[in-house]
Amino acid sequence: PAQKRIITEYALKHGLTIIKEFREVESAAKQGRTAFNKMLIELEHGHAKGVIFHKIDRGARDLGDWAKLLKLFKMNGVDVRFVAGDIDLNSRSGKLTANMLAVLAADYIENLSEEVKKGQHERLELGSFPFSPPIGYLPSGPDKIKRVDPIQGKLIKKCFELYGTGDWTIRNLATHMVNSGLKTTRGHKLDKNGLSRLLRNPFYIGIMKVKGRSYPGNHDKLVSPKLFERVQQILQRKQHKQFYRHYYLFKGILKCGYCGRILRCVFAKKKYHYYYCLQNNCQMRCVNEKKVEEYVLNRFLEIEFTDKETEAFRETLKQSKQMTNEHAENNIKGKKLALEQARLRLDKLIDLYLDGKIEEKEIEPKKEKTLFQIKNLEHEIASFEKSKGKNYERLEELGKLLKSPIESYKLASPDKKRRLVKSMLENFRLTPEKLDVDWKIPFDTVANREKDSWGGSDGTRTRNLFRACNPLFS
Repeated sequence: PAQKRIITEYALKHGLTIIKEFREVESAAKQGRTAFNKMLIELEHGHAKGVIFHKIDRGARDLGDWAKLLKLFKMNGVDVRFVAGDIDLNSRSGKLTANMLAVLAADYIENLSEEVKKGQHERLELGSFPFSPPIGYLPSGPDKIKRVDPIQGKLIKKCFELYGTGDWTIRNLATHMVNSGLKTTRGHKLDKNGLSRLLRNPFYIGIMKVKGRSYPGNHDKLVSPKLFERVQQILQRKQHKQFYRHYYLFKGILKCGYCGRILRCVFAKKKYHYYYCLQNNCQMRCVNEKKVEEYVLNRFLEIEFTDKETEAFRETLKQSKQMTNEHAENNIKGKKLALEQARLRLDKLIDLYLDGKIEEKEIEPKKEKTLFQIKNLEHEIASFEKSKGKNYERLEELGKLLKSPIESYKLASPDKKRRLVKSMLENFRLTPEKLDVDWKIPFDTVANREKDSWGGSDGTRTRNLFRACNPLFS
């Protein structure tokens, strides 16, 4: 406002009429200023006879801008004026003064830009992110640690978890997350392109990537490195390109029991889901999804615990709690040793770079790989620390599932039903008459057990079941 007032007063004093105002809001060091370039085009087309700047640095933020302005002055006769300094470009001395001031202004801006970049680099090296944080974090100053947004942060974590199942496309996940309340940092709806960039951003696992370089961050992590890596693998495979209007519980996992081909899905009569084979001359007929569910639930009966088995399982868990905690402690010690070695490797890489023995283009891939290993080990150690008391609870939950797997399935959402089935079964071969499947570890041990032979003098079977189930939660 002050500059506008001064320019207006100058115009009135010299009998000039201002027909249009241009105000630049972009960075001084940014090339290709939008408002400045629009002004040059209008002057070139003769929409005005001249231009008034507050100071010379407004027209010479870099030497390229100054050269364009001088060209208009010389070739088109544009009257270029500066309020401060009273510089006359029509005189030799005025032109010399203007050129010297333009060089000084450009040098000042360039030096300012370098100092800003240097400060940003120093903050990044210290683990602080000097820019606006991505979605899921609260805005803060450049020197402050970025904190998780309690609402958006949970949605970001859910976003990674859902896409990590492999059952979602970018498009339908974006729609789902917007409906759940996920927004951009400016409060707008998140589109599929924004979601794709979000899922590729290593900031959420504690790594700040700026202009091709990676830095370890001090901010809170939202997702685990393992989940992030799984999401990257799914993104790279570029699966699930098509948006599906209808949700099929067994899409992509059922094979034809006759020819082995993956069965296709179809929605018929506005309410039925069917699975069918596209192989020519195959005797496979369409099978209703409800029938497939019936086959699956019949297989669940094979792992359902009796009351006696449930009690024996609980008793063994109590006896094995100490053993589980000791196992966790040993794992933590091993992970801490590996973490110390990874940090030493990172320090050696940085020393080689500082000594000039390795170039930046060579160090960055190795540095990024080592940083990922460090973040992964830090997460595993934290997970083991947290899980020491929770493993027992999780195994209790497994006991509840084995007590009533059919009820657990029926109470679950379609997405959880699919995940439950995929976690327990594999190699689905379907015919109209039956569904052949293989149980995954450890459920194969449960399905193939001798029923009602648990506990008592034969408690070894119970302990074997516990050891088989334990890898699920390790």
